[in-house]
Amino acid sequence: MEPVRLHGLGIGDQAVIAFFVLSGYLIGNSVIRSMQNGVWSWRTYMKNRLTRLWVVLIPALLLTCTWDIWGLHRFGATNIYLGGPGQTVVLGAVASRLTLPAFCGNLFFVQTILVPTFGSNVALWSLSYEFWFYILFPVLATVVMKNNWVDRLWFLIVTALILFFIGWPILGGFVLWMLGIGVSFIPPTVSRLGKRLVLTVSVLVLMLSLGVTRAVSMPKFPANLILASGFSGLLYAALNHRSGDAPRMYIRVANWLSRSSYSLYLAHLPFLVFLAAMLRAPWRSDIRHNILFGVAIMATLVYANLVYFGFEAHTSRVRKIVDRFV
Repeated sequence: MEPVRLHGLGIGDQAVIAFFVLSGYLIGNSVIRSMQNGVWSWRTYMKNRLTRLWVVLIPALLLTCTWDIWGLHRFGATNIYLGGPGQTVVLGAVASRLTLPAFCGNLFFVQTILVPTFGSNVALWSLSYEFWFYILFPVLATVVMKNNWVDRLWFLIVTALILFFIGWPILGGFVLWMLGIGVSFIPPTVSRLGKRLVLTVSVLVLMLSLGVTRAVSMPKFPANLILASGFSGLLYAALNHRSGDAPRMYIRVANWLSRSSYSLYLAHLPFLVFLAAMLRAPWRSDIRHNILFGVAIMATLVYANLVYFGFEAHTSRVRKIVDRFV
């Protein structure tokens, strides 16, 4: 029997594009500010980035291995672990990607470049992209902001080597990431009417972007560029729109969801694949399966928060320990 389909919402790729834009705004602008203020340090930057990434990534890889081995042992005959039809998430045999080279490659962010994503955790593709964005942007910013031509030439060479290594797909993603940085250079809207108008238009443009990219067949990069542009407009509108204090309940829910979002992203898929193999039933749009879907989502959120409290919540503590040795 076919497993429960995991692509019911169908917005995974779009959500990653939105995250790229938001990450560009946050990380890219922090790099620019550090360089402009004369406090930039590759050592500090890489230490902060790597501790942030690895504190969750290492446990997530180990959890992926655990869930996949357990799932293969119990449900190896089901097509979810074989990458069979009936779902669009796991597109190849999981067992072939549960290898030490794949584990190490994902640990050092070369998945999709030198190795496949590890096990059933295909969501790890975007973490490789994100890591190389973190490297490429400061290198390019150094080329632009350095006054020493020898340093500029050196970093241009480094840029060329990085681009050759990562290839076009990641470079295309980097263009989307850079849109987030561009948002901060747009002058803010001053009038209240202007802010409301910008917010309304940006929401409509984003909805139109989502509709067009889902309805019209087009190459991947132009579709992603349309989506990223739409979300960039919404980000700009949100940053410039001040309508008073948000409701306390909204703030609590938003904080609860956002604090564990990184843990959720890295840990959710192997857990859901295991649940899909365990349920082993075709997805139907009826009350029973809708309830099962809701239960699976809530269980995944609880699981992600356990991962968060076990690891990500201790990022600052880990960073302080690393500071003693690096």
